[in-house]
Amino acid sequence: MTSPGVLTPVATPGYSCRAVTTSGKGRDVTTWRERHDAAVRKQEAAQQAYQEATDERAQALIDGEAELGSQAAVARELGVTRAGINRAINALKNKQPRA
Repeated sequence: MTSPGVLTPVATPGYSCRAVTTSGKGRDVTTWRERHDAAVRKQEAAQQAYQEATDERAQALIDGEAELGSQAAVARELGVTRAGINRAINALKNKQPRA
């Protein structure tokens, strides 16, 4: 136990006076709302990147189907199920506008 009147160091990142922050000052204090909003922006960017990668993968599977002749051949080549290939391709086709 510490004796009364003895100060203990604060080690939380947002409030440590010794930590060098992005502004170069000894302390950058952000509110919980600012941290929340920054996290939401990161989540949105990650979701967008995930969706783009998913679409690119599905397009690659479509190209593989054209090259190898069937979804089953693509699945065998990749070592996955044909159902997974079919779901990915159908998801992309359902997103695209119909002519």
